[in-house]
Amino acid sequence: MTETDLATRPFVFKTPSNAYRLPFLRALFPNARLQVLHLTRNPAAAINGLVDGWRFRGFHAHRMPQPLDIEGYADGDSADAHWWKYDLPPGWRDWTNKSLVEVAGFQWSTAHQSVLDHLRNEPAETFRLRFEDVVGPPDVREQRMSELLEWIGIAPDPALTRIIHEGLPPIMATARPRQRRWFARATLIDPVLQRPNVAATAQALGYTDRSAWT
Repeated sequence: MTETDLATRPFVFKTPSNAYRLPFLRALFPNARLQVLHLTRNPAAAINGLVDGWRFRGFHAHRMPQPLDIEGYADGDSADAHWWKYDLPPGWRDWTNKSLVEVAGFQWSTAHQSVLDHLRNEPAETFRLRFEDVVGPPDVREQRMSELLEWIGIAPDPALTRIIHEGLPPIMATARPRQRRWFARATLIDPVLQRPNVAATAQALGYTDRSAWT
């Protein structure tokens, strides 16, 4: 990559862990036009998906020197017990002996709160897109994606328009997507949803009507 590329082309960071690195990226590129695409999902569905991922055979991200003591994840003799999956948020050491659903709630709320805190202190061009709209009815999906393309400054072509209308097959999914899959774990998830960190983040993101969560 040349200096001309940096000056004339967009540089895309899509790694979820960059939710914690926004201040670093702002300092690294002080003269850049920073745009933040903030993808959200209701906490119940997101936490349920994280739990599924932790229990899945993949998604190993950070090998721990000592086995984790996370209830509902892996016993101490399992190879998985040495692996923390997905993001490793600040303060993770305090959660290595919690239940898996608590860890998932911690990961969901901390990532989103990091984005919200940064934008509060360092305003940037932001587009918040709900996962529920991305996989919603075609008219909702097309409307939101049209707004997103306009925000980014990309003109839709026929191939992209077709994909937006028809949707894409699931990628890296632990199970076939379905509406309200999280209902199967509702009794486990509900106490986590009431934790102050999770409840406050859900409210800040506009997820206040649980009856509308899919």
